Amino acid sequence: MQRGLGGSPHQRLHQDRESVSKKTVPHNCEQRYITNMRDIIPEITRAIKVVLIDSLW
Repeated sequence: MQRGLGGSPHQRLHQDRESVSKKTVPHNCEQRYITNMRDIIPEITRAIKVVLIDSLW
């Protein structure tokens, strides 16, 4: 362990990733992902219904 540098290199790696990810991901990117998932859910539901109905026959 290296003293005075904020912990072990492994711990610093996780700290660096956390700080970089929060700074580089824009807020609207997360919102866009949620919106896209809402658009996809009806299609997924329809596909599941088709598979279930086909499996009954």
